[in-house]
Amino acid sequence: MADNNLPMAIFPGLQTRDIVSDAVREVAVAFNSEGINALSNIPEQSIAWADVGTRVTQGMFEAKIPVQLPALLGFSKFTGERSYHQAGVAAVNVRSAPFDMNVEYDIRFNQAGIAELVNYYGLNGLPAAIVQQARAAKADMLASLLMAGFTNAHLGVTAQALTLAQPGYVNGLPLFSDGTTSGASQHYSNPLDVNSRKFSNLFLAAGKLTDSGVFETMLTNMQKVPHPTKMNMNLGLGVTDIIGPSHMIGPFREMAVRQLSLQTTTAPGNLAAATTNIYNNEALMKAAQMISAAGMTPVRYWIAPQLDQHPYITHSGNAAKQMWIAVSSGSYGGAWAEFIAPSTQFTPRVTILGDGSEEAIKTRKVRIISDLDAGVAAGLPHFAAMYFEDTPA
Repeated sequence: MADNNLPMAIFPGLQTRDIVSDAVREVAVAFNSEGINALSNIPEQSIAWADVGTRVTQGMFEAKIPVQLPALLGFSKFTGERSYHQAGVAAVNVRSAPFDMNVEYDIRFNQAGIAELVNYYGLNGLPAAIVQQARAAKADMLASLLMAGFTNAHLGVTAQALTLAQPGYVNGLPLFSDGTTSGASQHYSNPLDVNSRKFSNLFLAAGKLTDSGVFETMLTNMQKVPHPTKMNMNLGLGVTDIIGPSHMIGPFREMAVRQLSLQTTTAPGNLAAATTNIYNNEALMKAAQMISAAGMTPVRYWIAPQLDQHPYITHSGNAAKQMWIAVSSGSYGGAWAEFIAPSTQFTPRVTILGDGSEEAIKTRKVRIISDLDAGVAAGLPHFAAMYFEDTPA
């Protein structure tokens, strides 16, 4: 008679009877290595955000990225006596620090000649896993820059990631500065010219990204970043990317997709008027065909799980509050963060001491050694802005 009751009596699975030897029992075991990397692979979508608006310079110890910054230019009426603007160059400096990650395994895994054993331990995939870990380290470094790139006494943060020297600030300003609560000036658009216009790129009490007017204000703030060498002109930047911690996936999805939806006022079933989102990507794409202005192009959204540890998010009561980074990427070659690494792809130097090496003969271990000399520094603050839903208190 069929037994259709659930749950089915199928556990613990195979049970052997009257088999004494474990060796015989192993004959019934099949191995499938398809899932060997299921918990060790680094998800691409969790690290790709570190490439947004940033730059990697290939180097070993130190890299300098020069930026041409002549004094404010412009034609003036010729009076018979010529005047001259001063040419100037500043350089963003980034230094590397040594990191390593090493793996070893028993030399007999190779010497046994059992291919299934090598697959079972995932040994062939170790070099690729090391490269993935290096890219993950890049995202960790950039998240650290964001956490150390502003000052706020209520969050217990004092900026360590500073910009180029600016007038009155020989050590530079925090990468993100609102000019008030951070205890520092707004940024000078031209750090070599005290007469250049200023701008902020840290916005407290910004509200929620999904609140009415907030997205528009964000676009306007980026569009109004002043030109460093020309008065009465902006750089004309647009927000191309928005980065946020894990819990921002809902607001991001809403901004990217929602066109028209019914909202509730207090509880489900209590419907208010339909609300629309004029800043979804489809609407921005249509606007770009009719409006000649920066910020009208579609926006890409990125979740950075590393930012779940940002001081604003970990501060008491802030776990669900919104924060995000607005980035203008691909503009004039500008980068808001500068990296140095062994290659522009952030690939470590990997050395395999195989089973024929002296090291392996002495230790009976195959060793994979990987070195990553890398670092990150604050780039140009013009191309990124940080937003907090409220003012930390």
